[in-house]
Amino acid sequence: MSARLLPAVHDLYSKHPEYRLLEPWGLQHVLWSLGYAEDREDEAEIAAAAEEARQDWPEWWRERRQEESERRSDDLKEAWRRHHPSEREEGR
Repeated sequence: MSARLLPAVHDLYSKHPEYRLLEPWGLQHVLWSLGYAEDREDEAEIAAAAEEARQDWPEWWRERRQEESERRSDDLKEAWRRHHPSEREEGR
């Protein structure tokens, strides 16, 4: 399996979970169309990457969702601080 295919499939699945149901020939088109591959990848390599990505799906999906949640929380806190400077000065 190509070393760059697994991270590409992980990223694709995290952004578009519905693509987890595609066959390798469908993933081949999607990977190329969305810019994850410069050329059409070998279907057997795509199948291997997709299978591995599906097997560890819960682990990396939870990690990515947690990172996104923390980032959103930090962004909201920062936006609150920018729009409510007097409360920061009062120690609230």
